[in-house]
Amino acid sequence: ARGTAHVQIKGAKIELTVRDEASRIDLNRAPPEVLAGIFRQVGVPADTAAMFAARIVDWRDADDKVSPNGGAERGAYRAAGRTDGPRNGPFLSVTELALVLGIPTRAAAAVAPYVTVASGRDKINPMFADPKVLMAIPGVTEERVLDFIGERGKPNVEFANLIGRLGPVENFVTEENGQAVRFEGRVQVAVNDVRRYE
Repeated sequence: ARGTAHVQIKGAKIELTVRDEASRIDLNRAPPEVLAGIFRQVGVPADTAAMFAARIVDWRDADDKVSPNGGAERGAYRAAGRTDGPRNGPFLSVTELALVLGIPTRAAAAVAPYVTVASGRDKINPMFADPKVLMAIPGVTEERVLDFIGERGKPNVEFANLIGRLGPVENFVTEENGQAVRFEGRVQVAVNDVRRYE
């Protein structure tokens, strides 16, 4: 589910990282509180983050009922002169986040490393998640996250014994793997020539 390998072929240095997608927040399944949480982690004010989360839910749901906290359905898109949304279906790509009414490209790009459309889970696997993803969980503190990260790296750690360190997060976390993994490659061909692949 995770790991990094280093290989050298002739002069090129290759680093390949594999990460379970459950380490990210799934745009198609995550609850609004967690979606708002990740926007807050990248500096979006709480009220605006809640609005972004409501609009993400309205983009992915099949109905035309406006979600609380500033959601946006077909009428709002038309009023803004847009005919391209909402999808009223699942996100096909993380880049589609920038198409959601009112979410600036900059904010969409800021959360992109922490979200996915491929985990198939409404919960996060905290054993693999980045600190910002863990901080997006309601009620979690920075102190608890640092403690949890310090402990999860130890050998023979069991999820059931460790999860309490984050607090009452049972509704937002799982020990299950996602339905996909992400391969990230970094190839250094020369000193000033680094290429990244995903």
